[in-house]
Amino acid sequence: MTHALRLVSGWHRPLVVFSAVLTGLAVFSAAGMLIDERTLDGASVWLKPFKFALSFMVYSLTLAWLLPMLGRTPELARKTGSVIVGLSTVGVGLITVQAARGRHSHFNISTPQDAAVFGVMGTLVTVLAVVTTVVAVLALRQQTGDRVTTAGLRFGLLVCLLGMMVAYYMVGGTGRAEAAAAG
Repeated sequence: MTHALRLVSGWHRPLVVFSAVLTGLAVFSAAGMLIDERTLDGASVWLKPFKFALSFMVYSLTLAWLLPMLGRTPELARKTGSVIVGLSTVGVGLITVQAARGRHSHFNISTPQDAAVFGVMGTLVTVLAVVTTVVAVLALRQQTGDRVTTAGLRFGLLVCLLGMMVAYYMVGGTGRAEAAAAG
């Protein structure tokens, strides 16, 4: 345990703590899948919070490691990481609350409360994509290690941004109509 703490000691602390919280949420959600028999569309209500906890844990740990490497703009990198923690906490939190309620978190406008949750999540996706774009631009503007590491980080950030754009497409545009037609 002390080796792990030494390893992350120079990383962005709020993102590291958030990753630890997400690990706890993944364990909680996994237990929920075993204990809670409720389902949505044939899957456990706890599957979505489980998947989001894992994916945001990896995203957060990666950024926690990357942001301190952005030496030209350390204060902006630090603030950006903290904004990502705030946005992600609200987003994953809403997904978890909807799971606990036995409700869909995405594409659900069946009640005013569900529509509000979905609307907030759509806004969060947009802002998170913009903030991640800022991180990508900061990383593009400087060398973050050897050439191979720098190229890998830049490629990874590009893939991350493309993935977020797909999510934005699904929430904000034609994807909503396609999801409604499919489901």
